[in-house]
Amino acid sequence: MTLKTLQQQVTTLSAPTKGPRNIDFSWKAVADATSIALKRSTNNGGTWTTVATVDGSATTATVDGLSPGTTYLFKLEVTMGDRKGTSNELSVTTSGAPINDFTIVPGTTSIKLVWGKIATNAKTVQAGKSEDGGKTWRWSTITKTATSYTFTGLTPNKTYLFALKVTGGAFEGTSDPIEVTTDGLHVESLAYTARTDTTASFKWNRVADATSLKIQYWDAAQGAWIDANTGTISKTATTAKATGLTGDTTYKFRLYVEGGRYAGESNYVTLKTLQQQVTTLSAPTKGPKSIGFSWKAVADATSIAVKRSTNNGGTWTTVATVDGSATSATVDGLSPGTTYLFKLEVTMGDRKGTSNELSVTTSGAPINDFTIVPGTTSIKLVWGKIATNAKTVQAGKSEDGGKTWRWSTITKTATSYTFTGLTPNKTYLFALKVTGGAFEGTSDPIEVTTDGLHVESLAYTARTDTTASFKWNRVADATSLKIQYWDAAQGAWIDANTGTISKTATTAKATGLTGDTSYKFRLYVEGGRYAGESNYVTLKTLQQQVTTLSAPTKGPKSIGFSWKAVADATSIAVKRSTNNGGTWTTVATVDGSATSATVNGLSPGTTYLFKLEVTMGDRKGTSNELSVTTSGAPINDFTFVRGINSVKLVWGKIPTNAKTVQVGKSEDNGKTWRWTSTAKTSTNYLFTGLTPNKSYLFTLKVTGGPNDGTSDPVEVTTYADRVEKLSSSNITSKSVTLRWKSLKGAEFVTLLQYDGGDWVAAATGPISNTATSATVTGLSPEKSYRFKLVVIGGANEGESDEIQIYTKSK
Repeated sequence: MTLKTLQQQVTTLSAPTKGPRNIDFSWKAVADATSIALKRSTNNGGTWTTVATVDGSATTATVDGLSPGTTYLFKLEVTMGDRKGTSNELSVTTSGAPINDFTIVPGTTSIKLVWGKIATNAKTVQAGKSEDGGKTWRWSTITKTATSYTFTGLTPNKTYLFALKVTGGAFEGTSDPIEVTTDGLHVESLAYTARTDTTASFKWNRVADATSLKIQYWDAAQGAWIDANTGTISKTATTAKATGLTGDTTYKFRLYVEGGRYAGESNYVTLKTLQQQVTTLSAPTKGPKSIGFSWKAVADATSIAVKRSTNNGGTWTTVATVDGSATSATVDGLSPGTTYLFKLEVTMGDRKGTSNELSVTTSGAPINDFTIVPGTTSIKLVWGKIATNAKTVQAGKSEDGGKTWRWSTITKTATSYTFTGLTPNKTYLFALKVTGGAFEGTSDPIEVTTDGLHVESLAYTARTDTTASFKWNRVADATSLKIQYWDAAQGAWIDANTGTISKTATTAKATGLTGDTSYKFRLYVEGGRYAGESNYVTLKTLQQQVTTLSAPTKGPKSIGFSWKAVADATSIAVKRSTNNGGTWTTVATVDGSATSATVNGLSPGTTYLFKLEVTMGDRKGTSNELSVTTSGAPINDFTFVRGINSVKLVWGKIPTNAKTVQVGKSEDNGKTWRWTSTAKTSTNYLFTGLTPNKSYLFTLKVTGGPNDGTSDPVEVTTYADRVEKLSSSNITSKSVTLRWKSLKGAEFVTLLQYDGGDWVAAATGPISNTATSATVTGLSPEKSYRFKLVVIGGANEGESDEIQIYTKSK
C-alpha cells in the first residue's frame, strides 16, 4: 500500500502579552512563506476574519481595538512555504480595565466613593480602605450594581487610602489607590480672660491629640495671620498670654491647631487693648542727696512733671519738669538715708496721665576717710567722729576678697578699731558699717597687706663649675619658691635654672652656671607669711672642665672619640685605664684646638676607661671619665663540607667568654632564619635533612666576647641526587624500554643515544618530567647501542651512568 504523509503546519502560535484592548502574538519562523494572515473568530470558530497580515518572514503580530475582558479565538493562515495552511487555534481573553474615575465626597468621620456603572459580567466588587499607606487593606464586598460606597467610623483629619477591586468582566482589576484626608473638627471655645495695654490672656477647652498650638492675630497690612508672642504653648495647654501688643488697638485672634482631629483654626476672638500709661519709671542711680530717674519715651507728650511725696502719697509736690520727649530727670536737695515716693505726670500723648509710683530711699554717706596703722599680726583702722543719730557701728574683715565678712560691733562714739591675730604677709579687706544717721552705709573696702616674715636660713651646700646646691628651712604656706641670682649687667634678679621647686621643698640645685664666676643668690618666696626675698648667699663656682667626652664610633680594635672645643688649650692627651682607673696610660695626644681623636690597637669585646688631660685654657685638667667596650668581631672564616642531604659548617675556636652560640639556616635567601643553639666550645655543626640540589644560607651568631655578632651569610648548594643506573626491558630488533627511579622537581628529562661520534637525542618522543621509563624506537636488529639519561632541574639533576644493550635479530 502506498500513502503520503500530511504537510507540516505551524503549531507554535502563542500570545505572550495581552492588555484590555490589544494582544501580542508570536510563532516560530516559517521557511519560504510569502505572507501570513492572522484570523480572529468571535463565535468560537464559526466564522473567521483577517485582523492582521504580515510578511512571510515575520514571527510576531499585534491586534488592537479589542474589548476588555473578552474571549477570542485566533489562528494563522500561511501562504506558501513548508508549513503553508492554518496553524493551531489559540483562545485568548483580554484583561479587564480597572475603574479609576472616582468622585470623592469627604466628611469628618466618613468618605463617600462614587464611580460609574460596572459591566454586568463582573463576578465580585469590593471597596477597600488602608490606614497605613497601603501596607494592609480592609475589604468590604458590595453589590455588583453599586455605583458608590460610604466608609464610616473614620477619624477626623486623618489620611486614608481607598480602592475598588473588581473580579471578572471588562473592569476586572484593582483601581489605583486614592489618598483622602477626612475633614477636621474645630475648636469653638476660644475666649479672652484679661487684657492690658500690651497683653491679652486667653482660654479654651483642651484639644485632644494636637501636635502643637499657636495663638495668632490677623495683620491686615500683610494680609496674613501672625504668630502672637506667647512663648511655646504646650499641646495640652488650655490657656496662653500674648504679649508685646500695641495699646488702644483692636485685634482679631484665633487658636491655630496642628495635628489631630481639631487641626486648623478655632473661632475668632476680637478685643481692643487698653490705653497705655507709663509703667517704666525707675531710679537707676541714687546718692545721699540726689536721685536720677529714667523711663521709656512717651510718644506725642508735651511735658512731663516729676512729683514727690514725703508723706506716703498724702500730698504731692512737683520737683522737676522736663520736655515731653525726655526720658530722664534728676532731683537734688534730698536728705541722706531718707525715703520718698515719686511719680510722673504726663501731659498729652498716648500715655498721658500718671505713671507707676516709685518708693526710693536716698543712700547714706558712708565714712571713707581712714588712716591705716599696719603691723605683722595686726592692723589699726582710724576714722573721724560718727554722727550721734547712728544706730549701730560695726568693723568688718574679709580674708577671701570680699566674698565673706566677719563683723565686730563697736561703740558708736569709737574713732578707731584694731584687728588682731592676723597672718603675716597676708592681704585683707577692712570696712566700716553704720546703720542710721547721715553716715549710714558701708564704707568702700580697704585692702591692706600685713607686714611679712623673711627666710634667713638660705645657705649653699655644694658647688661645681656649672652648678650650685642650696638648702633652707621649710617655708610655711608659700605658693611658690624660686632661686634667683643678681645680674649686674641687667640690674635685675634672674630666675636660676632649677626646674620647678615644690612649695614645700627645702633644697634646690641651680644649673647652667659659668665656671670660676662669683654669684649672689637669694630665695624668693611668693605667698604666705614669708613672701619676699631671703638672706643673700654669695659664692664662686669652680673652674670649668671638659664634660663632653664621648665615643660616637667604635669597632673591634678602635674607638673614635669627640668633645666640644676647649678655648686656649695648648694640647689634649687621651688617657686609657685597663684596671678601672687604677693606672692611666696616654694613648693619643692631639693639638689643643682638636675636638676628636682615634685610639687603635684595642682588643675586640673589651671594656676600657678613658679621659682627657687638657693643658692650659679655661677647662684645663681632666675631663669626665668614659667607659667604652669595643665591639666584637664576628667569625667569618668558614669551611663547609656539603653532601646530598647535609652541609657541615666548620669554624675556628670561640673564646671562652662568649655567652651563647647559635647556627642559623635560611631557605628563602635570608628573609627568615631558623636558629639552633650549639655548645660554646663547638667548632662545627652538621645541618641534616636538606633537599638535594638546593641553595641555602648559613650563618653563626655569637653573643658576648670578642666574636660577638652575626657572621656574613654563607651560601651553599647541596649536591644533586643524580640517577646513577638505568635498567632495560622489552628489547626487540627495533626498540628497547629503559627505566629509572622516580624524579623530584625535574624541569626537563631526555634520553641520549651515542651515534659513534656524539650523543644525540634518542627516538622516544617527549618524556614527562615525572616519567620513570621511556621506549626508544627506530633501532636496527642485532646491533649494540649505548644510552644515558639527562635530568635538568630538581633534586636529581645531572647525567646517569651509561647503559649498553644489544637488539635482537628479526
